[in-house]
Parts: sequence; C-alpha cells; structure tokens
Amino acid sequence: MPALQFTIIYPEEGSVEWKSGYQIFYLLQGRMELRVLDHEYVLEPEDFLVVNPFSPYQVLESSHAMLLCMEMPLEQVQQASDYPNDRQIHCFSAEPQEGRKKYMQQVRNTFANLFSLYSRKQAVTPAFTKQGVPAV
Repeated sequence: MPALQFTIIYPEEGSVEWKSGYQIFYLLQGRMELRVLDHEYVLEPEDFLVVNPFSPYQVLESSHAMLLCMEMPLEQVQQASDYPNDRQIHCFSAEPQEGRKKYMQQVRNTFANLFSLYSRKQAVTPAFTKQGVPAV
C-alpha cells in the first residue's frame, strides 16, 4: 500500500487537475483562491482544505503562495474509516460547521505540527508561528 506523500507546491494559476487519492492542502504562506468542483475557496496561511479523490480543482489566483500537500491513497482512508464506501470528506478550516470551531483549531494545530516536522526534515523554512505553532 502506498505511503502518505508530502509535496511542497508553489501553486500557479491555470489548468484543472485531479488526483486518485485524498489531498490535504495546507497553506504555509501567501494567499490562494481555489475552485473545487463548483465551490471556490480562499486560503490564508494555516488554512487547510481536503480535496476528495477524482474531484477536479483549479488554482484561480495565487499570491506568493507556498502550499504543503499531503496525499493519502483512497484505500488507506477507506480501511481506516467507519464508512468505507463514503468517499466524500467535507473539510475547510476557514468555514467550519456550527459548533466545530474549537475542533477545527485542534485539527489545524495538528496539521501545523505534522507539517512543521516534515518541513524540518526537508530543510524547508516556512514562516508559520500563529497561535503557538513553532516556527521552522
């Protein structure tokens, strides 16, 4: 089974892309506007967005953006899920569902710490220190 893959991306506006697994986009710096299917998202530093398998996405605007992408194979998520036939995960940290702001902040901090560890290993030095997340 393929492992998780981390990729640092400097997004460019343009073509439509899609992947066969889940992608978690975590914006390290800059600003980015992204369209996934028929919904548009604006990501600011420390925002994250889950893009579902086979969902087309397009970068509409990128302003000095540096993005960390974690790709998870569909099979891994299905095996770990209580609902293996449900492929859709709806999660955008800047627009949490009612009553889920605290939870989203915990998830955001977890991703920040995970990506911080990855960045250190890869000798990347993003500047994200908001809300107690250590700088790299």
